Amino acid sequence: MEVMRNRRSLVCKPQDEALATRILRALPAADREVIARFYLDYQKAEDIERDMGLRTGYVNQLKASVRARFFAERHGDTAGWLQILVARWRRP
Repeated sequence: MEVMRNRRSLVCKPQDEALATRILRALPAADREVIARFYLDYQKAEDIERDMGLRTGYVNQLKASVRARFFAERHGDTAGWLQILVARWRRP
């Protein structure tokens, strides 16, 4: 993703933004809240998990799954992201 970052903003290509928006909208509302609290509110994963009653590691697995889906779809591997997602969620 071509990105220009500073402390308060993130600018990316319009097609990447559209893809990210589509992926995030497809998530359950609770998972969107997790992502928003982590990336927008800068809350720690452990705090989110405790506050929302989630198991330890849930936030990191969710982030990894969303990233995997984004990059798989961006690069045309729409079947492969599912294998990555399932493998990550099956880990104890």
